[in-house]
Amino acid sequence: MNLLEQIEGFVSEHLPHDTRGWCQQYTRPKIVHDALWGTFQLEAHEVALLDTPLLQRLRFLHQTGAVYLTYPSAHHTRFEHTLGVVCQSGRLCEAIQRSTPDEKRIDTAFRDNVRFAALLHDTGHGPFSHTSEQFYASLEVMEAFRRENADLEDSGAGEILSYLIVRSRPMQDFIRAINELHKRSLNPELIGQLITGTVDETKIFMSEIVHGPFDADKLDYMPRDGMFSGLKMHVDLDRLYYSIRIKSADFQGERQTRIAGHVSGLSPLTQIMFNKMLLFTGMYHHHKVRAVDCMLWAIFHLARERKRKLGGIVLDSPVDFLRITDDRLLVPELSDDNEIVDLLKSIRERRLWKKALVIARNTLPAKMHSDHEGGERPLFVGVARLAGNEKSKVDERRNIAKQIWEKAGKPCKEIEVWLDVPKLPGMTEAKKMWIEAPGQEEPQTLEHFIPVDKWVELYGTHQSRAHVFAPAEACAKIGAAAKDVFREQFGLEFLREATAFAKS
Repeated sequence: MNLLEQIEGFVSEHLPHDTRGWCQQYTRPKIVHDALWGTFQLEAHEVALLDTPLLQRLRFLHQTGAVYLTYPSAHHTRFEHTLGVVCQSGRLCEAIQRSTPDEKRIDTAFRDNVRFAALLHDTGHGPFSHTSEQFYASLEVMEAFRRENADLEDSGAGEILSYLIVRSRPMQDFIRAINELHKRSLNPELIGQLITGTVDETKIFMSEIVHGPFDADKLDYMPRDGMFSGLKMHVDLDRLYYSIRIKSADFQGERQTRIAGHVSGLSPLTQIMFNKMLLFTGMYHHHKVRAVDCMLWAIFHLARERKRKLGGIVLDSPVDFLRITDDRLLVPELSDDNEIVDLLKSIRERRLWKKALVIARNTLPAKMHSDHEGGERPLFVGVARLAGNEKSKVDERRNIAKQIWEKAGKPCKEIEVWLDVPKLPGMTEAKKMWIEAPGQEEPQTLEHFIPVDKWVELYGTHQSRAHVFAPAEACAKIGAAAKDVFREQFGLEFLREATAFAKS
């Protein structure tokens, strides 16, 4: 079966077979009280979707993967986040309508489709959210699908699966029943395009509410991740909402209609960009978080290579990841491979891999720094290019890890040595967000007002770190061998700190 056929099988299992009978049960709106956004309302037809197994499964996917093993209170889920995105998408619609009261764009059909896209935008996530997504993104079937669908080439793997879920026949039947019974005008094709941002130029403003520079997704996950991890971050969303409106203009050779901010509302936009950098520094790229990610990738790798069960499922394709939730994945009894079971128990008991080698600015001599006058080589030469989910890069990182393991004398299992090279934070928002200013004929982008490229450059120079992870008892040998391998392959020299910092 191809990817779409597999998705249709999955969706069929997770939606009621009697769609009309199911949707007829829902006649009243539902009041939701959220820890972050307070009280808001879901319409009856939205509750009909929310109560399906397809959406309820999101209760069992942690929003930030295994971050809770480092930040104990970060147990919030994709379900809570989804509700938050629906809330913020509604508020964005209200803000746009308020700023352009004479526009006829924000009608009931517009709002319904945007909010339904918000409900469905994360249905393509697998166990531990982006951790599994970064793994199955490199599978050949996913890379082939991107090549065959040029308009989705830049979409994330999870977004592609969400898009296919919306476009599947069972979901179209479900939406048809809602339209007939609840007198709505939901459009599955449009909803899928809103999730992936693949609408035409005249509807870009519509997709930007769900998939844009500062969409409802970002406006929820940043403060939510910060709040539940304890890294509290303030964003003045009220000020942001009062500074946005719909604008049509010529941009990059095309006539586009998009959401534009105003220079007077730069403060909350700056807060959002700065908070994103802080989340990467303090949470997403925290070395213990990355260590658990590597342990999970090792588990996925073994399950795929050996065709063994994980969470009771054999992972033949990306769709199989949707059949596992976090709680099932971590049950050793649902796997039939001893090596996988050992890794699962290590995660459950928090016996995490340690840093055997740290590759960073403060672990390399000054002549290796890119800003050093007369320096022989830039920082991370050859190593930074290994970041990414493409199969070629994944294979190259695994090959280097294998060389390190062999040079160290094989002091542990091969799968327990992992080279991790995180990607720099993506700040494309600043290159897309329109900003209006007095006396300005055409909109500028946010990067014209905020030096985000410089922020990313500084992050890469001072905060970015690559690691070689291994079990604690093997770290000394693996660290020494890793120095040799990186010296031979990339010409890197190391300070004593490269292994001294690796003892925690």
